[in-house]
Amino acid sequence: MNKKAIIFHWSIIFGFLIALGVFLYYSQVADLNLESKGTWQIDFLNKYYFPAQEDLLKLDLLVKHAAGDVLHRLAGNGGFVSKIPCGQIKTPTKIYVIRNKKIDFATCAPQISKEFVNTFAQTLNQKYPARKYNSIQLKKNTTLGKVNQKPITSNKKDKYYAYYSYNTGFEINLGFDLQEEYFSLRKTANNLVTACHKKSSLESCIKKHLKETKLLNWKFSDCTSKFYSAGRKVAFCVESKNQAYKNKILTPLKHYFALDFSNPS
Repeated sequence: MNKKAIIFHWSIIFGFLIALGVFLYYSQVADLNLESKGTWQIDFLNKYYFPAQEDLLKLDLLVKHAAGDVLHRLAGNGGFVSKIPCGQIKTPTKIYVIRNKKIDFATCAPQISKEFVNTFAQTLNQKYPARKYNSIQLKKNTTLGKVNQKPITSNKKDKYYAYYSYNTGFEINLGFDLQEEYFSLRKTANNLVTACHKKSSLESCIKKHLKETKLLNWKFSDCTSKFYSAGRKVAFCVESKNQAYKNKILTPLKHYFALDFSNPS
């Protein structure tokens, strides 16, 4: 091996050793300020994603409670909250809506879907005005609510800028078909009026019909056996098998209303 080759050979070896030494030195003393893998992702989950999911869970429960309160309010007033088309009678304990003036109930039966949606929307926007619910629908046993996206953004002090938005709309199961609930009431009430409106002894006819048709959940006045009437207008209370939240507790619905057994003109 000649001198030039030897010098080149040793130059490469010394150069490599110097470079290695410099790398090892700065690896020890330099602060590279590197974060552990996944730090940003974990921070994002804790500050944005999980709070959003917690908010949605709370919202779901609040909406269910609000829907239940509206259902009980409607049931307690014959299915009406807005204008009552067929008058009222006043008993010692409650004011009852007269559900029919004509035998076919065409005039006096509530448009329950409309009554529920309007009252529910008003209730939600009063309780939670910041959410601004703009579309609420009722589909059988499900009610849907649409609202604008809700954003969560990082603070100025945070190291990274972050933006997360989520849908605060809702879809809750009422547990039963509301329209079917009122249709069943209307059908049963129509049969009862048809059977007894010509009878002179109204109380005995009604009690006999309820017994024969096994309508044990149909009671009088304030859900007792005490018969109350104003002329041929009789106050009823029907205990439903379906439940809804009332003061945050699942409670059976009780429908209060009056039926007019007068002969149609």
